[in-house]
Amino acid sequence: LRMSRGLGDVYKRQDIRRVTFGEVRAMITEAAGEKTIDDPVVVLEGIVISDKDNPNMETNPNTASQKIDFTVNNRTAYIQSADGKYGFRINTVAESDNVLKRYSAVTISLNGLTLVKESNPTRYTLKGLTVDHITEAVDGSLGNLADKRKYMDELTDDDMYTYVKLRNVEISISDGAYTNVNDGYQIKTDSVSYTHLRAHE
Repeated sequence: LRMSRGLGDVYKRQDIRRVTFGEVRAMITEAAGEKTIDDPVVVLEGIVISDKDNPNMETNPNTASQKIDFTVNNRTAYIQSADGKYGFRINTVAESDNVLKRYSAVTISLNGLTLVKESNPTRYTLKGLTVDHITEAVDGSLGNLADKRKYMDELTDDDMYTYVKLRNVEISISDGAYTNVNDGYQIKTDSVSYTHLRAHE
């Protein structure tokens, strides 16, 4: 359990107001858009489903030819509601701000964060999180997560950024084992192709 010093002072002076994932989603009624949340007492409670030490949390964008911003992955986390119905992607300001441990139950101050809604598929991101926004964090385990099981054809946009166990799924690759390759590091000649595996350093 932790309480950030600055926000802790706020909560001593006034009551907090808990909002649900559904209420946060409803802050943007358009198909897509952004909204900066300005409310010093509003907080969101959820369960962390991402693994901050995993290099496959998010796509690292190419910022130039043969140059990748590897910090994006390390600044990304995912949390879901206790019932597993909705989930949000979290973008932290710095890599050091991503202290969200997998399966932990967290309370996050939404004050100053930017809610981003994107379409096709509909998904939501909370941007601008720092360690000071995390007012409480309690370690947990896989048992903290709602047991959500679905067939592929049952998945909807509401399942974005949630932990889902897929029923009766087999993933086959026709050409054998799959290797993640970044095209920026592939060198081709007339007779042979040399691939440098630099998708993740």
